[in-house]
Amino acid sequence: MKRIMLVFGTCPEAIEMAPPVKAFQRDREHFKAIVRVTGELRQMLDSAGS
Repeated sequence: MKRIMLVFGTCPEAIEMAPPVKAFQRDREHFKAIVRVTGELRQMLDSAGS
């Protein structure tokens, strides 16, 4: 199993990274997806996740 870390900090980056994050999370047999947020523009990211 490969561990993949996806790092982003802004709302536009989070939107762009959503498809790859979902794809890695679906294939749990081959990948362990680790998602990290840098905290940049945290309020925008919180509202995007709602």
